[in-house]
Amino acid sequence: MAKKEIPQKWIGDEVEVSIRTDIPEEAAGKLKEVNDAGIVVAFIVKRDDKDYRRTVFYPWQIVNWIRPAEVEPL
Repeated sequence: MAKKEIPQKWIGDEVEVSIRTDIPEEAAGKLKEVNDAGIVVAFIVKRDDKDYRRTVFYPWQIVNWIRPAEVEPL
């Protein structure tokens, strides 16, 4: 089995993503998919005291960076 590369090895983990827009935007959610076109991230959105899942595709052209959401101790 081939060793998974970053960011593929983060699939299923919580990640932080910086998106290139007029005003740079950062978001955190669960990484669902990584492919040649971009990444898919699932978010929990709170509305009217209820949680909703939102899944978003980000093409690589607008992704500044992606990193694990959890900090690992040294």
